Amino acid sequence: MKSYYRLVNYQFMWILKPLILVYVGTIISPLFLLNAAMQDYNNIHSRFEDVFASSGCVMAFAIYFAATCGLCIASIYAGYWKSKSIYTLLALPIKREVIYFSELTVFFICFIGLIASQLVGIFLGYALFTPTLVRTINGETYYLRMQNGLFLSLIRSSFFRILLPLGIESFVSSLTTLIATVSTLYYSVLCERSRRYFGFIPVIAVIIFIIYTITQRINMSNANTYINSLILLLCSAFFTWHGVKLVKRSAIA
Repeated sequence: MKSYYRLVNYQFMWILKPLILVYVGTIISPLFLLNAAMQDYNNIHSRFEDVFASSGCVMAFAIYFAATCGLCIASIYAGYWKSKSIYTLLALPIKREVIYFSELTVFFICFIGLIASQLVGIFLGYALFTPTLVRTINGETYYLRMQNGLFLSLIRSSFFRILLPLGIESFVSSLTTLIATVSTLYYSVLCERSRRYFGFIPVIAVIIFIIYTITQRINMSNANTYINSLILLLCSAFFTWHGVKLVKRSAIA
């Protein structure tokens, strides 16, 4: 276990500084975007989740998500640049599974941190800008803060429910989607490094299915998401099994 913790620490520290910048941007971007959106008079009568979506906050999160993917990929390719540390890593007297799962753990930490940063941005955005929302009742204007307004926004917004699921089924769906995203991303890099380009076929298929699953949840489909979650989990298990196999064979060297 000591080797595992040391590898996780070593690999995570390489991307820590740029990752912090991504997290800071994920937190403060909604504040600026919401501030700009609230300058529009039409938005002062809207619900918080509607203003959040229309202001471009969701698009900003997609950009930071792509940046996190890029940093995770760069953390692997860094071992092939300059110092060629990948060869030293593979020569260490440790099990190859430790190398695989340490990198996979770093990926999980990066994405969990991104989701947590977005939630902080959402909470701060609600706290700072909801008091500017207007409610007109019987011709009179009120600036009162709605009781449990943030909780109601989390329930109504499909985007918020993906980041912070409030039920068992949605939690399982979000968790398996995250697992599939991380394992697919890592497996795609391993396939490229080992020149197993046929592996991109299932990778593309899983990416399409992840997008389908997220779209289904955004559209609030009545379909049973447990089936989608099971499929994603099985695909993740296959990617993990074959990824460990590639690392153990030193195919990525």
